[in-house]
Order: sequence, then structure tokens, then C-alpha cells
Amino acid sequence: MRIVFITNYMNHHQKPIADYLYSKLGDDYKYVILEPMDEKFLNVGYSNNDNMPYIIPYFKSECQETVHRLVRDSDIMIIGGVSAPMLVDMRLATNKVLLFYSERWHKTLKSYLAQPLRYLNGTTYKRFTRYNKQNAYMLCSGAFVPNDCRWEFAFKNKTYKWGYFPPFQQLDIEKIQDERRNHKIIELLSVCRMLDWKHPEMPLKTIRQLRNEGYKVHLTMVGGVFNNDPKSAKIQQDCLQYIHENHLEDCVDMKGAVKNEEVCLLYEGADIFLFTSDRFEGWGAVLNEAMSRGCASVVSDMIGSAPYLIKDRQNGLLFRSEDTRDLISKVRTLLEDSEYRRNIGLSAYNTIKNTWNPIYAADQLLCLCKALLNGDEYGIIEGPCSRAYPI
Repeated sequence: MRIVFITNYMNHHQKPIADYLYSKLGDDYKYVILEPMDEKFLNVGYSNNDNMPYIIPYFKSECQETVHRLVRDSDIMIIGGVSAPMLVDMRLATNKVLLFYSERWHKTLKSYLAQPLRYLNGTTYKRFTRYNKQNAYMLCSGAFVPNDCRWEFAFKNKTYKWGYFPPFQQLDIEKIQDERRNHKIIELLSVCRMLDWKHPEMPLKTIRQLRNEGYKVHLTMVGGVFNNDPKSAKIQQDCLQYIHENHLEDCVDMKGAVKNEEVCLLYEGADIFLFTSDRFEGWGAVLNEAMSRGCASVVSDMIGSAPYLIKDRQNGLLFRSEDTRDLISKVRTLLEDSEYRRNIGLSAYNTIKNTWNPIYAADQLLCLCKALLNGDEYGIIEGPCSRAYPI
């Protein structure tokens, strides 16, 4: 089976799956990137992996004919994160299996309200409904993608769960949880760039309230100004000012942008992970990372990965998006019951270990691809490549 995977660039959330597929398929697996890694992502800790043996840079003219041949001849083509209509049309002409992967399309109310216009001007047909009768399917990188598909009358009964899959490393999780149990001060961790839709103000408001209630807590915040954006810089400055005005210097540490390897160590030292983004967070791979280190996570219910990864009150806690009061309440629940907090973390670790890790996901993807090639029904119940339905 020959697979070509096409996207904008390689990042550390996709590399483990790519490495595994290459180990299984060898030269029958190719990963096509349409652009080099942007400097703005390198500046916030992303690594450049463009030298991997299975990567083909389409942005280099000498590689374009090779990519066109792969698009026409491969048994499976997977594409996402890019707009490449010529490559898509080239693939559709072959009537071979085409898998899109996508985060949610409608991240704002304005996007929903514009839907009638998109029907009238043909955008909905061009981008979505024309695939209904094609040999094309949707890998949903977020739990709200099936809702968007239904809204667009697209990919009916052709949607499967997918996501992003950072590296997973087996740990002595019992030992790590025992070390957490000895913490005199409970460590909270937030990992987010200084963007308004990530709501970095919410962890600060949470730590202020909990400290005022007498809890012994400390907050570490990872994430700096994004792409030298003045708005992002203003958000960071507002956070620093809030810390100063509320005398939080002794219980908040703002680290700025940090390499992923260091962030992983911070997860292991944290008791509770706070994930406060709103519906703009299409997936949110930091949740995979936090859960894989046994953090008890408190997660906004509108984050794309949340309904797939979190079983509320079993392996994490969901709070109403943008509701700081509800966030504080859920964190307080974890602070008051150390055994519950420990069990939540253990369940989170096992969720990633057993189901939402890159090796399992890649194996399920291969099984799904074989089923689609053979015209068979693929029927696993949960996890990557299981059926995805509107929620």
C-alpha cells in the first residue's frame, strides 16, 4: 500500500506518526510539505524536521513532478492544513481514495452567519459538498468537525476521528504520582502563547482566587509573544501588570517561550494542568502532552481535542469555556482531594498510553486505509479512526 501525506510543513505533533508509517511502509510512504517551517514557529520552540528521508518539499521546483506522480499513483492520499486545489483535483480525477484531515471550519459566529452566502456563491460546493459522491473521506482533527460537516451537508457517514499525536514515552507513572503526593505546594501549569483566544488571563485569575482562599498553590506559565505581534505583546504586558497589581510574584512564574523538551519536564513536575483556550483551539496537542505525563487536567469544553480525550471526571475535568468561576471550582475540587487528583492523572496517562498515542493511531489509520481500499466497513468503537459523529 502506497500512501502520500500532504500538508503545509512538518511539526513535532505529526512526526511520530510519520516516522512509524515510514518504518512500516518504507519508500511506499511519502510526506509532502508545501512550504518550509515558518520562522515564527521556530521562535516558539518548534523543530525543523525537513531533512527526514520520507519528506518531499513541493515548494522546490525539481520536486513538483515527483509529487504529481505520487498524487496520481498512490493508493491513498491524505491532505490537510493546506489549500492545494490543483493537487486535490488531480487526485479526484483518478477516483482513488482521498482522505482529508481538518480542524473545525467554523470558529466564530460570523462564520456560521455567512453560510447562506457561501451556498449562493458556490463556495460550499467547491470546498465541501462536491466530495459527497467522490471516493473522499474526512479525518476529524477535533470533535466539532462532524458538526461542521453536518452544517455544510458534507461527508455524510464518511467522518472518522483523528487528531494530533505528539511523541509518547512510557513512564513509571506510579512513581511520578507518588512524588506529586509529597508536594507541599500544589503546582499548576499553563502552556499557551500570548493570544487572546488562549485566555492566559484565566490561570492568573484562578491562582489569585485560590491564594486568597488560603490554598498553597503555585502557577507556572509557558508561552511568549507570538510572531512579534503587538497585540500578543500587549496581552503579555497585561499579564505581567496583573501579577504586579495583585502581588502574585511569589506564586506565579512566567517563563515565556520554552523548547518542547523543557516543557515536557514541566508537565512531569506539575500536579494540575490548566487549558483555557476557547473554540479557536482546533485541537490542542498540549493536552495530549499533559495527559501523557499524568497531569490532572482542567480543560475548556470547546477545545477541539477535549471531547475526544477527556471523559469528564474520569481522566480530566471539563469547564464551561471562558467561565473563570467554573474553572476555579473544578481546580478547587482537585485541590481538596489528593487521591482523586492522583487517580485522574493515572487515568489520563492510561488514555494516551492505550488509545490516543501515535503508534496506535498509525496502526488504526493503516487498517482504515486498507478497509477503504477494499470497500469494507471499518468498525472500531472508539479512539483514532473510529466513526466520528456530531456532538
